[in-house]
Amino acid sequence: MIDWKRIEDLRDEVGVDDFVEIAGLFLQEVEDVLGSLSGVHGSVSRSESFHSLKGSAMNLGFSHMAQLCAEAETHPDDADVNLIHGAFEASKQALQGWFAAI
Repeated sequence: MIDWKRIEDLRDEVGVDDFVEIAGLFLQEVEDVLGSLSGVHGSVSRSESFHSLKGSAMNLGFSHMAQLCAEAETHPDDADVNLIHGAFEASKQALQGWFAAI
């Protein structure tokens, strides 16, 4: 679900305080894009949104979500946004638990 090595590498690269800020921005951005996807029509717009989500997810180590977004990017009209949202929520909860431990 989460690439913990990527999380730790990013935290080590930027420091804990900046990592918390980056993660917060990522979480908000993803929630905004996921929320807008239900109203987006046309495969190009959806594909671009899934591509953006995939990149963000990969950067923060949300590997399962990134995989789902990669699949959705190639078949945007058939994509299950709820499945991607569920993967995001599960990863977000795991990350928040990790934050509580640092």
